[in-house]
Amino acid sequence: MIGSRIEAAAALVVGLAVVASYLWFPHPAVLFVGAFIAGLGTAALLGALRRSPMLRRQEVMIRALWSTGRRWPSGLVLRDPVTDSEVTVERERGFLALVIIDQADDDPSGPDDASARRRGATATRYLLGFGAAPVPPPLLRHTAAVHDPSPLRMSWRQAGALVHFNELTGAMEASTEELADLRAQVDRTIAAAAEGRA
Repeated sequence: MIGSRIEAAAALVVGLAVVASYLWFPHPAVLFVGAFIAGLGTAALLGALRRSPMLRRQEVMIRALWSTGRRWPSGLVLRDPVTDSEVTVERERGFLALVIIDQADDDPSGPDDASARRRGATATRYLLGFGAAPVPPPLLRHTAAVHDPSPLRMSWRQAGALVHFNELTGAMEASTEELADLRAQVDRTIAAAAEGRA
């Protein structure tokens, strides 16, 4: 799996190659585009080199989850055999999110009704990537009632308010331990589904 350091170094090399092509195609636009790409690659490489070991571990786990989520068929809902949670992915406006739906606990005073449990269910959405790239760490999570709107379907202003809230509090950031548990849950769910089909 390609890491962010390799991607940044590749962008830097491409930018320098475009700058070098100025010798054969002496047009100012070639020089400007090459310098711009090389600058972006340099900034990304410096950012990747400054990341702490914990964030680098998170990046590896995020990329593994993103790779799994990209191959996950839309609308496919699998059940985790250990927690009985539903696991699926959402794709909206170029974003990819992993969704874990936890059913409400049975209410001993009320009817044991599947629809009642569904009404009390919560959905935790983990934003894995945008476009053709995974998100950099930290991974953001959003927990709400299952029927509440997904952050992927919110307006840009509402989503910006959530990001601003996280910048102030850090409350939406998944820890390294949570990421490890999430990856284990996804692997376990897929393995159980594969055994059920065999």
